Amino acid sequence: MYKNIYGHNNTKSRLIKIIKDNRLAHAYLFSGPAKVGKFSMAVEFAKNIIGEKYRKDMDSYIFPDLTIVFPFLKKDMKTESNFLVGMRKKIMKQIRENTEMDIFAKMEKNANISIDVIRELIIYSNKTAYIADKKVIIIKNAEKMRKEGANSFLKLLEEPPSNTILILTTDNLNNILPTIVSRCQLMKFGYLSNDEIRDYIREKDGQEISEEALNLMDGTFENIRSAELIAGITDRKSILEMILNRKEKSMMDLLRKIIAREKKKEEMEKKKREDKMGKKEKKEYISDVGIKQTFLLYLIKILLQAINTAIIERNIKEKNKSPLSKYKTENLNSIADELIQIEGDIKRNIPTERIIKYLITIFSIKEVSNVCQS
Repeated sequence: MYKNIYGHNNTKSRLIKIIKDNRLAHAYLFSGPAKVGKFSMAVEFAKNIIGEKYRKDMDSYIFPDLTIVFPFLKKDMKTESNFLVGMRKKIMKQIRENTEMDIFAKMEKNANISIDVIRELIIYSNKTAYIADKKVIIIKNAEKMRKEGANSFLKLLEEPPSNTILILTTDNLNNILPTIVSRCQLMKFGYLSNDEIRDYIREKDGQEISEEALNLMDGTFENIRSAELIAGITDRKSILEMILNRKEKSMMDLLRKIIAREKKKEEMEKKKREDKMGKKEKKEYISDVGIKQTFLLYLIKILLQAINTAIIERNIKEKNKSPLSKYKTENLNSIADELIQIEGDIKRNIPTERIIKYLITIFSIKEVSNVCQS
């Protein structure tokens, strides 16, 4: 039970006890950072509620008493008879085409859960379970419910059907109506430890991941492959030298090299899967945007750590070994503040070239040559 889910041991214990004591609430809300295992935990919890004897069908997402709702763009959904059927068929199709792909990983920026879906969900939730004693509905990224849909969903929570359990997951609790939160049993998820992420990768891929890459991932499973690739293709010292020596072209060349290497790696893995499965796959590559964001966040991490090292050396009167020793302490603190703000720009998809140019600029204009301040 929960053997393939890493970390969150306290939450696992709570969920196991809920099943053991048969004290199910009508609704749960799993809240925490993105890519830490909330949805995987929700799926496993749902399977435990419904019962182990149905696991094989549930693993294939063909079981009628387990329904998963996720944000989507209407233009991408072939609705069949309705949206719930369309989502179920989309999940099953992706499982058939590529069992190794995270079928819920990709979510378009403007994807949402419309009121039409919520209306279908309300009708479905009030029907008798088809096979099991209870139905379970999982709503992934519940913060993506549109306002009118959220208000309609609230009515379902106010008068919950006796045989339906609702499990919501969210990356942003603040974007969910407080009245919805108050009617759910809240389960909070934190960040993962490096050891937990290392164990996950070792089990899933049979590979080891470097400490450098683990530090880059900041306690989540997001951008695992990009993090390992970036950490393996260069080092902190070289990156810092490029920034301080204003080598913008070298930075962009390095980024292009990282992207090309990742695409080549994905193509090789795709071919291996095709040879194993005996059929062609739809060409699916990791997003360039994901690699670029990971690369930029890696730069910010390197620069912040270099600033901390320079300030510590100065405070303990150690001989200045840091390449940032020529900057005043007040300027280093100012740069650090700007770097933290830049992290927000990265997540808003500001062009990579502009951010790299800005990083070089802030170190250039705040440089104080030949000055060591105490």
